[in-house]
Amino acid sequence: MDTKRFFVAGGSSGIGLDIVKALQKKGNEIYVGSRTNDQLAGLGRTNPKLALALAIFMFSMAGIPPLAGFFAKYYVFLAAIEAHLYTLAVIGLLTSVVAAFYYLRIVKLMYFDEPVDAFDVPVGREISTIVFATSVITALFVFPLQAVLTGAAVAAATLFAL
Repeated sequence: MDTKRFFVAGGSSGIGLDIVKALQKKGNEIYVGSRTNDQLAGLGRTNPKLALALAIFMFSMAGIPPLAGFFAKYYVFLAAIEAHLYTLAVIGLLTSVVAAFYYLRIVKLMYFDEPVDAFDVPVGREISTIVFATSVITALFVFPLQAVLTGAAVAAATLFAL
């Protein structure tokens, strides 16, 4: 099993999701992570690019193939089955189904509900680049990302060598 692929798969979805959820501002104060899911209603109309990136992350976190989250879950379930932990694999599968309902509800809110309010924070060039890069990695994970995996392995080896 290639654990590097698991970490890149889960990490790309998680990083992008955290960045998008952190984009809330009220006045001059930025509230990281305080935007509720209901406040994402209508994001597909008010900020279509951000909504598309968030939808990619949500589908990935739900484990929809061929996105990165599917492969992350695949490797976890494969490891549980290879270790003969069938009960754990079944519990993981059931919790994945429950989680998919939650993630797909957010996509429904973004595209089918009326807008509540727009994001106050203008999405800068740096944030747009990071969100775009993580969504591309998440969406195109099915293709070999050997350069990314090699870089992650070198970074991990450097970190653990200290």
